[in-house]
Amino acid sequence: MPYDDDHFDQICEAWEADERREVAEAFLNARFFDFFLHSDTAEMGDAVDGIFDELRKTHAAKTGHATNIKRCLKVVLANLVKHQAVDRERYTAYPRSYSGYPSSEFFNPLQVKWDGVKRIVDGLVELGHVTNDRGFYFSEYGHGMRSRMRATPHFIAELQRLYGLNAGHVQKHHSSRVLVLRDGNGTEIDFPGTKSTRRMIRELLIYNRRLRSTSISLDMPQEELDELKIDFGANQYHRVFNNGSFYLGGRFYGPWWVIASSELRKRMLIDGVATVECDYSGLHVHMLYSLSGHRYFDIHGQGDDPYQLPDYSTDYRLLIKKTVWALFGSVSLRGAKQSVRQWLPGHPGYGEVDVGDLIEEIQLKHKPIKEHFYSKPSLMLMYRDSKIASAVIKRMMKMGVMALPVHDSFVVQRQFEDDLRTVMVEEFRHNGFSSVPLITNNLSVEVAMEGSKEEMEGGCMEEMKEKRMDERMEKKMDGELEGRSVVSA
Repeated sequence: MPYDDDHFDQICEAWEADERREVAEAFLNARFFDFFLHSDTAEMGDAVDGIFDELRKTHAAKTGHATNIKRCLKVVLANLVKHQAVDRERYTAYPRSYSGYPSSEFFNPLQVKWDGVKRIVDGLVELGHVTNDRGFYFSEYGHGMRSRMRATPHFIAELQRLYGLNAGHVQKHHSSRVLVLRDGNGTEIDFPGTKSTRRMIRELLIYNRRLRSTSISLDMPQEELDELKIDFGANQYHRVFNNGSFYLGGRFYGPWWVIASSELRKRMLIDGVATVECDYSGLHVHMLYSLSGHRYFDIHGQGDDPYQLPDYSTDYRLLIKKTVWALFGSVSLRGAKQSVRQWLPGHPGYGEVDVGDLIEEIQLKHKPIKEHFYSKPSLMLMYRDSKIASAVIKRMMKMGVMALPVHDSFVVQRQFEDDLRTVMVEEFRHNGFSSVPLITNNLSVEVAMEGSKEEMEGGCMEEMKEKRMDERMEKKMDGELEGRSVVSA
């Protein structure tokens, strides 16, 4: 069923709540259209020729330049086959407006054009090969969703039967971009080659080349691996910057382990060796204390958790963390309250919570950083933690160790945990932050620490019991910042 601004509200009203939720969850199972997926194999060539002949019989694609349509068809088929090989229910989210297709060869090396993709998708829909759900954008809410297409199981089977085409024939174009710059609407934009951007590109290309020769796997039986629907071929990083600035965002995205659950990452192997994940606990709070000229533990005591309050039990940690983020992510007290109240119904178990009282306690505890409330510093902080991540990666690689960043944590082989901890603490300080957070790992609930206060700040005191729930919140925020898009219906 297509979506557009004119009748989306009427459609929603007609659905039952459960059905709306199921449809929404289904659409979230999507991957963005990848301009770098293609195939130069004979199988793809035969498929393009055969499908092109079919498309010329449709109303949508009976006209248009043949070269343009064939070039675009190769990339469309590559996306459909690749994404649905991982999960048959997965959608491919693609732009239907001109602005969604970069003109630069750096971002669009195969020169995929919006008119060609639109003709192809609509033609495939006419032929019954693809389902298509149109995107929408609500300007009053600043929220939208890209259009989504998905090949029918019959079409995927026909590509295999008639042309021998499958996901194994699909590959990334050799010029696959490693730096992504997005404007305030989430649309990728071109940027000039500067000394800084060339340096970041060079460093990522070197790191990704090392990754390609490194085995990253899970210690699980094959039958369990088959049920995970993970694209284990996704093992290359790129960095995403936001709001048209290389000083906002910049975190590392791309590999399958970045979006995997913390429980799965516990079973990761690097070159067949068991791993450990070390994490900065309360990273952004410590950063803000440093930027305000304070050391968090000097004020609150060694080992204090930024997301704990005296009048609330440890069961409320996730709610407190959400509320702290709301204070940083909103422009007003009213907006912060509304954000928390909208979040609460989906997370039962907190009873009758007075959000106003909770915010007052948080503001009292974190009074030293009150100037950062309602200032929306998240993208600035992400840029700073991405600089630290880049430095940690380079330091570890010089030691011959592959450290895999997962935003504010790193995965390494277990024998290198002490080296990683040392580098994480040193690079945090080298980047100008004096309030060093505790570093936790994903192995033990509690590890006794000995040594000086300086060492304790980098020590492993306690694994966060709510790690999985925390990661869900972080992924949601990251998804909004990385994947936000304005799509024309």
